[in-house]
Amino acid sequence: FPVTIAALIRCMTKQRINMDIDRVLWKKVSIRCIELEIEKREFVEAALVEYLERGKGVPRIRERGWRIEE
Repeated sequence: FPVTIAALIRCMTKQRINMDIDRVLWKKVSIRCIELEIEKREFVEAALVEYLERGKGVPRIRERGWRIEE
C-alpha cells in the first residue's frame, strides 16, 4: 500500500541516533539547510522519506564499500 509523507508524520515517534557521516557531505547538508532555512533534522527526515517513497530499496551501500551493521 502507498505511504504518504503526511501519514508517516502523523504516526512518527522520535528516535535519537548517533552515526558517523562523511564530513564533506554533512557540510553540504548544512549549507543547503541554511539556504532553505530549515533544521538539518527536518532535511534528513524529508530526504529519507522521499527516498523510501521512490521504492528504490537499499541504497548503493556495496558500491561504496559500506556494510550494514546490526
